[in-house]
Amino acid sequence: MDRDFFSFFYPLYPFYPCELSFMTEETKQPEKKSRWRWLLIALGSLCALVLVAAIVVFALFKTGYVDNYVKNSLIEALTGFGVKAEIEKINTTISPTTATLENLQFFDEQTGEKLAKIDRLQLDLTISNLLALGDKREINVKSSEVEGLEVWVKFDKNGKSNFSNLKLAPENPNQKISGASTNFSLKNALIHYGDGSRKLS
Repeated sequence: MDRDFFSFFYPLYPFYPCELSFMTEETKQPEKKSRWRWLLIALGSLCALVLVAAIVVFALFKTGYVDNYVKNSLIEALTGFGVKAEIEKINTTISPTTATLENLQFFDEQTGEKLAKIDRLQLDLTISNLLALGDKREINVKSSEVEGLEVWVKFDKNGKSNFSNLKLAPENPNQKISGASTNFSLKNALIHYGDGSRKLS
C-alpha cells in the first residue's frame, strides 16, 4: 500500500489504535546496527590492548630490561643493609616468572672486604605492575634456592667481626623488592672462620 495513504492518518496517530509498522522498523534497524558496530569496536579495541600489552611484556623480558630491573633492585635492597653486591649473570623467564643469578659476591660497603659469595641463586618471584612506571612496580620473592654458598667470618684481636658494619635496613615504603614469606633452600655451603681474639696455648 502506498505510504502516502498512511501519511493521511499521521495527524491522528495518537488516537490511532495500532502502530504504523513501517515507521518503527525503519527507526529500530539503524539503532541495532549502531549498537553492534560499537560493541564490535569496543571488543576489537580491548583485544588490541591485550595483544599490545603481551607484546610489550615479551619485549621487556627478551631485551634484558627485566633482567636489569631485578638485578638493580636486589643490589639496591642489599645496599640498605650495608652490603655491596656484584652479580655477574642473570636470566629471567616469563612463565613461570623466575630469575636465575650466577656468581654473586658480597662485600662490606665501607671496607670493601669480601663477606660471601653464591655460585647460583634461583628465585621464584612475581612482578606487579610491570607496565607501570618504575616506582610503581614491586618484586615479591616467593622462594629462593641457594647453591654454592661460601662465607668468610673473621674476628680481630678486639673481638670485632667483619660483619659488624652491617645494619638493619630502615623501613622504606618505596622499596622495590620484598620477601617476607620466602621459602628458602640451601645446597653446598662452606664457612671460613677466623678468630684473632683467641690464641691457642
